[in-house]
Amino acid sequence: MFYLPLAFFIPPSHFVAHHQFNLIYQLWIHTTVIKDLGPLEWIFNTPKHHRVHHGCNLYCLDTNYGGVLIVWDRIFGTFAQERPKEEIVYGLVVSPQTYNPIYLQVFYALAMIGRSLDMGNLRDRLAVYWKGPSWQPGLPRLGLDEFKVNVTSRVKYNPQLPTWQSCYIVLHFCLVLYTHCQLYDEKTFSQELHGISSTAMVINNVCALTTLGLLFDRSKFAGLLELMRCLCYLYFFRYNLITSSTSRSFFALPFVTHFYVASCCLWIYEILRIAATR
Repeated sequence: MFYLPLAFFIPPSHFVAHHQFNLIYQLWIHTTVIKDLGPLEWIFNTPKHHRVHHGCNLYCLDTNYGGVLIVWDRIFGTFAQERPKEEIVYGLVVSPQTYNPIYLQVFYALAMIGRSLDMGNLRDRLAVYWKGPSWQPGLPRLGLDEFKVNVTSRVKYNPQLPTWQSCYIVLHFCLVLYTHCQLYDEKTFSQELHGISSTAMVINNVCALTTLGLLFDRSKFAGLLELMRCLCYLYFFRYNLITSSTSRSFFALPFVTHFYVASCCLWIYEILRIAATR
């Protein structure tokens, strides 16, 4: 949305090319293996600089925004050098303890809305959306360091799952990944995918990632939601809601159909077993 005004000045083909190169460049800088690149560190964004951007230590907050060129951060005063003697804690200052992708997408937006509504006047309510997370009325745009949280360590969120459940999640994630690739190929190359079909497949993939995330969280509702998801997959296939040739052939594979039936049986058994122990 924020790029739309560029259409008045830059040909779309030029924008698309530069945008893709920008994304490709930013892939390799997400690593802790590369330590220092010498003189390139003065101009380009490098793994060393980008590690700081993703940290939630006090000195890392609101720094190193550049995607390709770090020189802009040096010019505008948002540059911070990595401190070798201080281990970087990655993530947000407030780190949700969940693998639920939908919650992770919306939780901060909801927190901002709530914070905005708590402000005393319209000006401060609007300022919440364009000033820094640490800003408060009467403070600079990015807040003051003495009011910021300094995260120095964090316990990794890693719920322990039974081996069978971990294998189950991996197998179903592979099916989601395959379906996503098929959707992309049909939409890009064959132009055969119908609106209802593509919408159904996207919804199913989102639901799959959500329920698998809840399984990782060991949510008490995860088993029931996963059972409902598998039943919906079989329902879509049975009543031809998936009409594209590739998707139909994929879901017509005996292995896939039997796999979803077996998954339903597994979760019915697991739900009954848990209910019997209560």
